[in-house]
Amino acid sequence: MEMGRMEQIVIKQMASILAIPQRTIFLWGLASLFLMGCKKAEQEPNLKEINKTVLVYISANNDLKYSALKSIDQMESSYLSEYGNLLVYIKTDRYNSYILKIKSNKEVGVIASDTIATYSNQNASDPIFMKMVLEDMKELSPSKNYGLVLWSHGTSWLPNLDHVSTKSFGYDRGVETTISDLKDVIPSGLSFILFDACYMSSVEVVYELKDKTDYIIASNAEVLNTSFPYDEIVPNLFGNIDDMKDLCQKYFNFYNNKKGIERSCTVSLISTKELDQLANQSKELIENNPSFKIDRNVQDFNFLKEIPIEFFDYLSLFEKNFQKTESQKIGEIINKCILYKAATPTFLNIPIKEFSGLSISVPIQQKYQAFYKDLLWYKQANVNFF
Repeated sequence: MEMGRMEQIVIKQMASILAIPQRTIFLWGLASLFLMGCKKAEQEPNLKEINKTVLVYISANNDLKYSALKSIDQMESSYLSEYGNLLVYIKTDRYNSYILKIKSNKEVGVIASDTIATYSNQNASDPIFMKMVLEDMKELSPSKNYGLVLWSHGTSWLPNLDHVSTKSFGYDRGVETTISDLKDVIPSGLSFILFDACYMSSVEVVYELKDKTDYIIASNAEVLNTSFPYDEIVPNLFGNIDDMKDLCQKYFNFYNNKKGIERSCTVSLISTKELDQLANQSKELIENNPSFKIDRNVQDFNFLKEIPIEFFDYLSLFEKNFQKTESQKIGEIINKCILYKAATPTFLNIPIKEFSGLSISVPIQQKYQAFYKDLLWYKQANVNFF
């Protein structure tokens, strides 16, 4: 089918924003989703408790909507009902949003899953609405265990102060969810949280969410709009910790096997149980060195420079600012926190020289400092690099 002028413009804008070739962007018509797949289920959902449900929250009423449809298509291609239930909340326009119950479908470009809930024009980044949707998803699929995938734009802990360049999570008509609000809406007791969003493997984010789950999968840098390879990783979403490691390996392999600028990936599997120890050790180290001056010549994971903050490699920052015997203790704890880490040699053709699996921010701009000081990480660790 020949693309219209507006569709071509959207693709060019997406390719420009994410700095990857247009040929990597797949266009799925909205009609495929809402006319062929999003029909009201003829039968009521089965409310018998199952072993595990994975909830996927996709906020794509923005430039990522076609990538979102591709991700759903891939989920259907690799999903089997024997795994458990896979529910997807999806919003791609300003009119309606839906919860889909994913079902197996091998036909490429066709969304065949049933719609089990419909919402009107509520903002997907409104924390009150987001909390309601996640509660609805759990009610629609009672389970012993839940995992959560958060799919959208992301910029770590940054607040939406200018309505242009900062998106802590999601972006719907100029509204984003801050990481503090995200903490309040996410249910507790999750088996994992996976961020299919940029910059979320920062200590500020994972510490804010440490009481929600034991494991977090995220990227220190951007996530290209080709996203996670759901046609490969869906079975892993329903597995154990070894499956989570294998999921990360598949994600890394997917990008590491590409050529040129598309060979761009960082990924970490983080154990939240060790984060308090990291906070306490970092606090002690800084308090014992009150006169240190920060050396900023460390690995920065903000490669596109589209947001006004650095995301420094955590271990590298401490190694370059403190004695080896002191930073060694930080390294030992980070090795306990990071159960899996991998990075391509370059990201957007920029070398990655250091990668510990965790990043930390230095909010030089004063307008961000007040917000930063309200984060749980700052309150506990009192890590003040500004």
